[in-house]
Amino acid sequence: KDRLASYLSWYNDRRPHWALKYQTPAAYLAQQTEGQP
Repeated sequence: KDRLASYLSWYNDRRPHWALKYQTPAAYLAQQTEGQP
């Protein structure tokens, strides 16, 4: 349980970095607005 929580914390802390690095701004914005009217 603690190991999973630690991994999720690590993943969430670093996700924005690779998301911004490897995704284009348009793709990133589209992902953020997905499912919204």
